[in-house]
Amino acid sequence: MALPLDFVERVRESNDIVEVVREYFPLKKAGQNYKALCPFHSEKTPSFFVSPSKQIFHCFGCGEGGDVIGFVMKIENISFYEAVKKLAERAGIPVPHFKEEPEEAKRKKILLGILKRTAEFYSRYFWESKKAEEARKYMLEERGVKEEVLKEFMIGYAPRGSVLVEEARKSGIDITLLEESGVVVYRVDKKKYEDRFSNRIIFPIKDSQGRVVGFGGRILGKGEPKYLNSPETRYFHKSRILYNFDKVKEYALKENSIIITEGYMDVIGLWQVGIKNVVATMGTAFTSQHVRLISRFVERVYLLFDPDFAGKEAVLRSTDLLLKSGLDVRVVINETEMEPDEIAKEKGFSFLKDMIKNGMDLIGFRIKEAVKGRDI
Repeated sequence: MALPLDFVERVRESNDIVEVVREYFPLKKAGQNYKALCPFHSEKTPSFFVSPSKQIFHCFGCGEGGDVIGFVMKIENISFYEAVKKLAERAGIPVPHFKEEPEEAKRKKILLGILKRTAEFYSRYFWESKKAEEARKYMLEERGVKEEVLKEFMIGYAPRGSVLVEEARKSGIDITLLEESGVVVYRVDKKKYEDRFSNRIIFPIKDSQGRVVGFGGRILGKGEPKYLNSPETRYFHKSRILYNFDKVKEYALKENSIIITEGYMDVIGLWQVGIKNVVATMGTAFTSQHVRLISRFVERVYLLFDPDFAGKEAVLRSTDLLLKSGLDVRVVINETEMEPDEIAKEKGFSFLKDMIKNGMDLIGFRIKEAVKGRDI
């Protein structure tokens, strides 16, 4: 059943939008309003504004905007009903018994089902198809990943062409549902739908509940981009998800720490040698949502990025957020010429464990880089 309008209005009026937003990230006064860096897109100059008089938010960079309920829906990636319930509980307002709107619940189930079945299809294709032989050889032999690890991470292969589009047409599946799920894309220039991923190793991305919400695809052979991710969808937001977080929680709690890397293969490489409190940012900037996610489980964070300039820049971009978080942050100094998954493969568990154990505190790392003349 639908929520009573008077209940929704009471919830809206009982939750000041400035106070709610401040629970997620800091705001700065800007005249009669407040401003911050937008949590919904990457930017260097604040374009996200909150109006206490109008009780709305608006980003002049990406165009996101709305009231306090809309903000919670967007920042938490939850439905209208879930957002109202969350805000009601925050304000101490008794929540009437209600169920999620049937159509919304049905659509959610359908979309998540499509993503799950797509991941299963890619995985089956990887192991069973002759056309995936090169993909299997690449992962098993060149990258040295064991069969059981590949299966644990549901690694798959997206063949050339548009097999998902073809299968949808044969099965009578509404192609727009696949588009909404992010697995197919409409090419305006060609005036037709195509699979988003073609000739790529597939890494299913799961939310904290273990549900497939998106994919990362690495090109097999030459081609650009090297890595292609699912687009932002109702359920997939790179700024809120860390790769492997669904499996890492018990190990993170045990170690009271999380190791943050850049990519899918870094996670898989470390996992294979027995280092399992590891996640990846999937090439995106580290965000306040990532910080909140991690700080619920651990007190210490290790940053283990690639040894090149870009890897160090990634560390430096993360420093301000992490320093404000109260977490104990250590930078793993990678003096090898190898990426983390290569270190795991060539040097093994003990070497990596020592590297991590000797991580430098964040302030010390910044000073070290400043002495080198790097702008921080």
